[in-house]
Amino acid sequence: MLDVKNLKSVIQKHGKNYEKVLVNDVSFRVSSREVLGIFGESGSGKSSTALSILDILDVYPGVVKGEIWFEENHERRNILEGISDICNPDIAPIKKDIRKWNKKYQHEKNMKKIRGKKIALALQGARTALCPFHSVRTQIHEACLIGGNDEESATCITNHIIDMLQLTKDTHKYPHELSGGACQRAMLGIVIALNPNLLIADELTTGLDPILQLELIKIMHDFVMGDLQIGLEDKKHGMVIISHDLRVMRLLADNMIIMKDGGIVECLRKSSFDKPQNEYTQKLFRDDDLDNIELGT
Repeated sequence: MLDVKNLKSVIQKHGKNYEKVLVNDVSFRVSSREVLGIFGESGSGKSSTALSILDILDVYPGVVKGEIWFEENHERRNILEGISDICNPDIAPIKKDIRKWNKKYQHEKNMKKIRGKKIALALQGARTALCPFHSVRTQIHEACLIGGNDEESATCITNHIIDMLQLTKDTHKYPHELSGGACQRAMLGIVIALNPNLLIADELTTGLDPILQLELIKIMHDFVMGDLQIGLEDKKHGMVIISHDLRVMRLLADNMIIMKDGGIVECLRKSSFDKPQNEYTQKLFRDDDLDNIELGT
C-alpha cells in the first residue's frame, strides 16, 4: 500500500550557511490491514516523516529526495516523481525557473487528490488542528461528504461515528468548548469519516486516561481490519501510528521502526518487540517501561 524509500527532508535558509536534516534516509513499508508503529523520543523525526509523506512540511525546501510509492486499486506510483529537482537545495532556486513552477503546480494538484481521501493524517495537538468555526458534528459530516458519501449516507455515518466515539454530549460544541480528550476523539472521527486508504495517527492517544486510550486503539484496529462500515466505497486500509508510548505500540502495531535524529536505528516485528538488538532501543524501552522503575527516597 505504502512503500517509502530513502526519504530525506531538509530545512535550508537562503543566504545563510544553515541546513538541518529532519528526516534522513528513512525507508519502510505498510501493507493493507497492517499497522506500522513509528517510535522514538520527542524530536526524533517521527512527525516530520508523516508531514514529508504528504508534502506539507512548512519549511524550505521540504522533501529533497526519495521515493514514496502508493498503491490503490492495483495501481502503483511514486507520488514524489518529478519534483526532486524542485526541492533539492543544491539546484538553483525555483523562482528562477518557470518549468519548476509548473512541476510544483502539477505536483500540488496531484497531492490534493491524495490528502484526506487516500492518505489522512490525524495531527497531534487536536484542538488547534480542528476548525474553530464549526461544531464537531459539522466537521465530521463534512468529512463524510469529502469521503464520497451522499447526504443521507453522510448523516447516518456521522451519527454512527459520534455514538461510537462517545461524543453525543459534545456534538454541537466547538473545539474551544471541548476537553482535550474530546478534541482527540473528534479528530479521530474526522479522519475515519474520510475513509482513507492509509490513516496516519500522530500521538492521537497521548495524554488520555487508560480506558479511553484502549477504546480509541480498539476503534483504530477495527478500522484497519475492515470491521467498521464507513462509507459507500469498500476500501482496504493500512495505518501508521506515531507515538512515544510503548504500551500503545505493543497493543496496536504489527511492525515498528525506532527513530533517532531523523533516521531509523532498528526495525522490529511484533514477535521481537521485547527483544530489541540495538543498544539505544534497549535503553529507550527500559526508560519507557515505568512499571519497572523504582524511585529512591
